[in-house]
Amino acid sequence: MSTISTTKNYTTIILFAINQTGVLENICAILRTKMYNLETITASDSEKPNQKRITITVSDLDHTRINLLLSNLEALPEVISVAFTDIDLAVMREICLVKISKHIKITESIEIIEKYVGIVTFSNSEYFIAQISGTTAKIDKFLIEVNSLGTVLEFGRSGQVAMFK
Repeated sequence: MSTISTTKNYTTIILFAINQTGVLENICAILRTKMYNLETITASDSEKPNQKRITITVSDLDHTRINLLLSNLEALPEVISVAFTDIDLAVMREICLVKISKHIKITESIEIIEKYVGIVTFSNSEYFIAQISGTTAKIDKFLIEVNSLGTVLEFGRSGQVAMFK
């Protein structure tokens, strides 16, 4: 059985950058050299041509370190804008795919998926894959609950995506 961590305190940063080779590498270099603990990083196209939306979550930063990180990221030439956000200022969601064995406790597994408003996206004779979306805390709770059945074969999480309200 896998170990599932409980929700931590995260700092979420929304960043827009020019879509060019090396942008994520430069961002990760700052996180690495300044010893920030990267939890998730997601990048996607944005509504603006040639710009990427990047959501970064790092753990356990105080106000001083948040401001230092924002300054370091703003100094990158390809960064257009960068801002810290929290749960009161933004909508934050992620997606989780979970591969669940059909050999034991299938009814209980389905009940947990339904409780968390998930859907089954694939099924064969050995396992099925469920999709859950929501806050990081919701997905943490779901994984702890479904993992307690001993049926989780594998899971993957998208990382957080955030948008200012």
